[in-house]
Order: sequence, then structure tokens, then C-alpha cells
Amino acid sequence: MEKTGVYDLLVDSGRPGWRGLGIPPDGPADRTSWALANALVGNENACALEVTLAGPVLRADADLCCAFVGAPFAVRIDGGEAAIGSVWHLHCGQVLEIGTATGGLRGYLAVAGGFQVPQLLGSRSGVGPLRRGQVLPCLFRPVMRRRWREPLPHAHVFTAATVTLRILPGSYWPVVGPTVLNHIWTVAPQSNRMGIRLHGPANWELPHDLPSQPVCPGTVQATATGELLILGVEAQTIGGYPRIAHVIEADWDLLGQLRPGQQVRFEPVNLEDARRFYFALQNWRQQWVRRLLLTARPTA
Repeated sequence: MEKTGVYDLLVDSGRPGWRGLGIPPDGPADRTSWALANALVGNENACALEVTLAGPVLRADADLCCAFVGAPFAVRIDGGEAAIGSVWHLHCGQVLEIGTATGGLRGYLAVAGGFQVPQLLGSRSGVGPLRRGQVLPCLFRPVMRRRWREPLPHAHVFTAATVTLRILPGSYWPVVGPTVLNHIWTVAPQSNRMGIRLHGPANWELPHDLPSQPVCPGTVQATATGELLILGVEAQTIGGYPRIAHVIEADWDLLGQLRPGQQVRFEPVNLEDARRFYFALQNWRQQWVRRLLLTARPTA
């Protein structure tokens, strides 16, 4: 790694099952983009590079097969433009530069075979950002040939001025619900993988001397200052703010692409609809992963 980006992190499918010890699941903030990038180079659940807002500069020390999916970043190989959502052959010595995203927030760089960093608690997901000069080991699988020629669809609109998040109302919803729905919220710069902070002209009276209670990714909390906190993939396991709602899992990828200054509105749904939206996204993603995997063939 010749130069680091804003926040470069290696991620695989995460480490579920450890929340009882206070360890978050981690994994990709946008699971759909991560899965599609991996499928393009013939991987399933492999470790990929997650970049945020502006990416790193990398030099290959072997021939590699790469793909990038996610927000519309400016990507160049030796100064020449490389299209995202397609497969590249990166030759030994070539320089890959991932510039700034023009919409959305995160993108995923996958290499055939995945990045082979050591596992921690059964996962290669990193516990901190990468450093300049760090070597990212790969399996150096043979370059893949791919017959795919259709444009790769995106699950999200990265350039939308206002993003709608669907929520399940919580126990304090009768108190704050009308206020939450009647305002347009703005993503604050303090947002990260742990949670998204939303500013708005809200003013409410809520108890803030509550004992800590279990929380998880998607939990929406309200602060005494009228802000909202939406917990992300690195969410803590307990929290003391009132839990007013929960973003449905079908919209968690959208959470991972919210960038500072973007506007957000909320739409309440019922549990039956939340389940239907979740399975629709799962089926869509699995179908595309299977289609892309079928088109990836290693060279002899």
C-alpha cells in the first residue's frame, strides 16, 4: 500500500456469534456491493478491501484479477480509467489508484482468491484501518476470464439527494414518531461504521436516565439534544439512549452508503413487510452472485 485512503479496512462476512462477549459482528457496511465484487472474480465470502469516501494507492507485486463494486469512485490503473463493476487484469508492477466517491460513501475491491490476512475469532475482518506500506497478501490465483458483458446493476441509488429508510417503530415511537416523520434529517460528519448521527430541528422530552439495554445494528436511538443515532455494523452491544425504532435489515446496505451532508427521511413499515423486503433482497443478491460465479472461469 503506497498511500492510504480516508479509512481502508479489510472485511469478510464478519464474526457473528460473539456479541455475548461485547464483540460486534463487523463485516462489510454494504454487504451487497461486497458480495457482488467478490462474485465478479469468482469468490464467495472472501476478504475484500472496503474503502470510504477516498481510497488508497496500491501497487501489485504479482498478476492479479480484481473487481470494484459500490459507490461511484474514480478508479485508475497506471493513470488510465478503470470501469467499476467490471473485471480488471492488474499486472505485476502496475499501480491501482482509488480516488474520491462522487456519490455514496463506500466501495469494495476484491481480488481472485481474496486477501489472505490472518484470522481473528474466525474472521479476516480488520479491527482497524490499514497503514501505509502494509502488504496485503493474496493467493495469486490464475487470472480469471469472464464472459459477462451486461452492465452490473446496483442495489442502491448512490446519488439520491434524500434517502428513505424503512423502520419498525419502537417503544418510544408514540412520543417522537410524528416529529421523526415530519423532519428531513441530515447525516453528520461524526458518522462512522459504529453509527450514523443525524441532525434535525427536533425537540422532544424523553427520559435519559435509563439503564443500558441491548442494541444491535439498525437500532435508532434519540438523544436529549434532538439528534438521532442509527447503529451500524460495528455497533456496541448495549446503549442507554431511548430506542425509538429499528431500521429494517433490507436497508442496512443503504446505511453503509450514507455520506455526510446527505438527507434522510423515515418510512414506518410493519413486521410482515420487513420480512418480505428482507427475503426479496436476499433472493436478488443470491441470484446475481450465482450468475456472476457461473461466468468466472480460471485460466488453465
